[in-house]
Amino acid sequence: MKKLFLVTILAVTISCQQARLSSPPPNTLTVSEQQQGWQLLFDGESLSQWTGIAGQPVPTAAWQVVNGELLSVPAETRTPGQGGDIITIQRYANFEFKVDFKFNQPANSGIKYFIQDSSSIGFEYQIINRPEGGPHDIADLYDLLHSETAAANAKTDGDWNQAHIIVNGNHVEHWLNNVKALECERNNDEFRERIAGSKFRDFPGFGGFSKGHILLQDHGGGVAFRNIKIKNLP
Repeated sequence: MKKLFLVTILAVTISCQQARLSSPPPNTLTVSEQQQGWQLLFDGESLSQWTGIAGQPVPTAAWQVVNGELLSVPAETRTPGQGGDIITIQRYANFEFKVDFKFNQPANSGIKYFIQDSSSIGFEYQIINRPEGGPHDIADLYDLLHSETAAANAKTDGDWNQAHIIVNGNHVEHWLNNVKALECERNNDEFRERIAGSKFRDFPGFGGFSKGHILLQDHGGGVAFRNIKIKNLP
């Protein structure tokens, strides 16, 4: 029995080591990902592919790179008024976007897309670790569409989650930890009714833009990001 126990422990140890060896380091792409067209938006060292809103520099009081992670700095550690969102320098139309995120404290943030120049208004993949009620919960299309499944699939105690956004023409999908959270079609009557009943109803063109920046939201801090990558779709 003791020999069998030792053999089992050895097998588990070897399996765990093999899993670690097969997992790529953070903020890198596998050969397969490169062949599929994925591109890194964060190399773990700099924010060279990001900028502030309206051409402003990255607000370094709100965003810091530490040990390969992009940290949204808690607001209580900053001078009041220092902060701001960051956006990709490039604009994207049809794409897949992935990012790992984890919560370092009670936090509220988001990934926005279809962001136009000089604006922070766009579709938002909600990142939050407290229940707000839909459509304001984790992985929701903020203020427009609620996921009935995402909250049960979320990790909120310092473990990494993966957000995955797919935009292909009018089709939009939100995924959380490899499980589809929601999907919808935009630019139709049903979706325009959702906009009319939301806080975005008075923003001209909202929901109809075909291309825009991707934004990481500064909303009080307490969230870490890594493995930020994107793939353009035809």
